[in-house]
Amino acid sequence: ISIDYPGSTDISLRLGEPDKLENTSFQIDEVELLVVTHPQIGLSSLSLDQIREVYSGRVRSWGEMGGNDVPIEVWVFADGEDVQQVIDQTLLEGMRVSSSAKVAISAQDMSDSVGLNPGAIGILPRRWKAGNTHEIFSIGNFPVLAITGTKPDGDLERLLACLQK
Repeated sequence: ISIDYPGSTDISLRLGEPDKLENTSFQIDEVELLVVTHPQIGLSSLSLDQIREVYSGRVRSWGEMGGNDVPIEVWVFADGEDVQQVIDQTLLEGMRVSSSAKVAISAQDMSDSVGLNPGAIGILPRRWKAGNTHEIFSIGNFPVLAITGTKPDGDLERLLACLQK
């Protein structure tokens, strides 16, 4: 997200630290990312290795993992999204995601898609986990950064100070 602050520098909001952070940044929050599924898969939790098998496409049905015999439907965010970059670096460690993975356009779309499709699995910030989704793994907590092009001053500095509280 980029905010054009009148008379000042742009502010970009980002989940996780980018590979090359050359600008000034301020941590304004922290978000826990969860792996969630539709409750009908019949499993209460998955290990990190099992999640990687699912996301890689090596496992096609939840029955292969001891759950209900429902086809797996993997959901991801678009490659350029900061949340997907965090997932790729931490959970998937750079492995290729199944070519049949479906792309969610927002956290709301991810929540709705996983909640409506009985074999679905996806990633959500904890605060977006709602309705018909089941938490099966916590990826961890990640910073939310406000990134500016230059050192902020005046109103922008006060805004950032307010966001950090």
